[in-house]
Amino acid sequence: MVVQGGYGMFYQWTDARLAALIPDLGSEELAEGYAMSWPTDFSSVELPEGGIFAPFSVSRASDSLQRVDTYVLHMDGSSSINVVYTYSSWKTAQPNVLREVDSDTDIACLTMATTYLDFF
Repeated sequence: MVVQGGYGMFYQWTDARLAALIPDLGSEELAEGYAMSWPTDFSSVELPEGGIFAPFSVSRASDSLQRVDTYVLHMDGSSSINVVYTYSSWKTAQPNVLREVDSDTDIACLTMATTYLDFF
């Protein structure tokens, strides 16, 4: 079930920047005390033309508000995969193992369902 402010979308602007859209966070209809998973100050990330990226979210361990942590992997102009991620604010990282990968590398992120409602 989607609620206002309960989802985000990532896309590439026409000027090649990576952008995040988190709708309705300023809405008067947003429930009082709504626990936001996504800060609104998304970093400005320059992507090469047609740059690849893949976002995914996972539940925050032991978070009583049931928020998620979001990660966006993207390739830069030097064929290195970088990560923009959030907890209480957006942060960036470039893991050593993801530097200078093959230039035709694709990125895909798959996550298993991870909510308190999942049962095996």
